[in-house]
Amino acid sequence: MILFNDAVAEARATDDSTPTARALIELTQHEPPYWRSPNPPLSNQETLRSVLKSRIPLAFQPETDAPYFGVHSRLGDYLNDSWRDFLGPTDPSLLLELGRQLSQKHGGLPIRVFTDSPAVFQELCPELTTGQYEISDAVSSWDALTGMARSHAFVMSNITLSWWAAFIATTYRSDPVDVLMPFPWHVTPDRADDLLPLPEWTRYERRLLPASAASNPSEE
Repeated sequence: MILFNDAVAEARATDDSTPTARALIELTQHEPPYWRSPNPPLSNQETLRSVLKSRIPLAFQPETDAPYFGVHSRLGDYLNDSWRDFLGPTDPSLLLELGRQLSQKHGGLPIRVFTDSPAVFQELCPELTTGQYEISDAVSSWDALTGMARSHAFVMSNITLSWWAAFIATTYRSDPVDVLMPFPWHVTPDRADDLLPLPEWTRYERRLLPASAASNPSEE
């Protein structure tokens, strides 16, 4: 949503009259908002492709010469009680388990973890017990989005950034991408579980991180 709003603001500020800019502005005038419509972003693929590709062109390139499986673990938001109660953090050890299943299925490629809290992830998932993985060196959300979208296969977190990465990989990559999507998206199942998935994605049952582990273990 930040990406979309940023693009709309830019189009308005520059008085851009290109078809893409006009389409973006028109989308904001529709009710309900585009992300709540019965056909979220999929009905506006050309506009979205143009916006996304202008900002993260590498995400639309073929896989790197050193392919990997992407695992996304969002942990930082859950220090906020309201976010925790609404979204609920997915246990990172489950995400790694799913990543290993994909690795076995696709020939043993390495697992790359994208997370906003590397130290917390590593403390919750020590390699001695979980097996080897690498932490992405992505600095910004744009870098992380690009890296996740170029994964050979991808385990999503229940966060919008994950959704966009999976959407780009599934919609704009030439080869099929194996994507695992969390269910339920929120702590309590709701319409998001019907509106957000793409037909190509496979659902996995979420396991929530215990409340005692949601903050940095080293600070407890």
